[in-house]
Amino acid sequence: MSDVIHWYPGHMNKTRRDIAEAMPVTDVVIEVLDARLPSASSNPMLAEMRRANPDRVVPCIKLLNKKDLADPEATAEWKKHFEREDGVAALPISANLPGCARAIIEECHRLGAKRLEKSRTVRVMIQGIPNTGKSTLLNTLKGKKVTQTGNEPGVTKQLQRVDIGGGVIVHDTPGMMWPKIDDQKVGWLLAMSGAIRDTAVDAGDVGLYAVRWLRENHPDALMKRYAIEKLPDDALAILVAIGAKRGCLSPGGEVNHRKAADMLLFELRGGKLGRISFEWPD
Repeated sequence: MSDVIHWYPGHMNKTRRDIAEAMPVTDVVIEVLDARLPSASSNPMLAEMRRANPDRVVPCIKLLNKKDLADPEATAEWKKHFEREDGVAALPISANLPGCARAIIEECHRLGAKRLEKSRTVRVMIQGIPNTGKSTLLNTLKGKKVTQTGNEPGVTKQLQRVDIGGGVIVHDTPGMMWPKIDDQKVGWLLAMSGAIRDTAVDAGDVGLYAVRWLRENHPDALMKRYAIEKLPDDALAILVAIGAKRGCLSPGGEVNHRKAADMLLFELRGGKLGRISFEWPD
């Protein structure tokens, strides 16, 4: 992977302009984060746009989505971390479960109280980087399918306005990355989580990084999931051992590194190795 990651599809330029134009009339921003990597999945451009007017910083609800995949202790620490900032609430959720809708709407009412005092609906903008679950969240808030979802980044392509009831109108925006990711660790973590398309980075390289990261941080999870008694020191050797266990073989019988990497990333992203957080607050 290069030192600077570029993955900024053309529609994201338009998304950035649309968000900047809508921000002055937005009462509350909902930022959907991946609970496994809340810092890496937070778009610095969104924070800048929320604070563009120094006389009115737009309040924000940071949703720590996919909490069922993250370490609950880490998630609790992230909630405390974010709520140290004025005007910010943090809610751990699983966007596909209807039970989260009421708490989110109540938080919108609390942060948009001035708007409600004038008997007007609270105008909410949902934002986040690709593949954090924005579209799934909107469908859950509305109680029916109003937007397309998918298990890869970049499904939503245009802004849409949805009245979810309870005095709240939501603007759902396409996932927006920032133009370049200078911090290489952030880039690797985003790639591990699936926020960056596998076509934008080499999945084999990402798989090797994931193996190294897991060996350093969660070796027991690797050994248990793939029945490996002792982990080799070399990441490629571990990936070969995993591929051999799972039958990720080429026609000649040798382990196919790409197949093994794809399988590992699929299981890691799906929580098959346990509830693992990629980041903790410093």
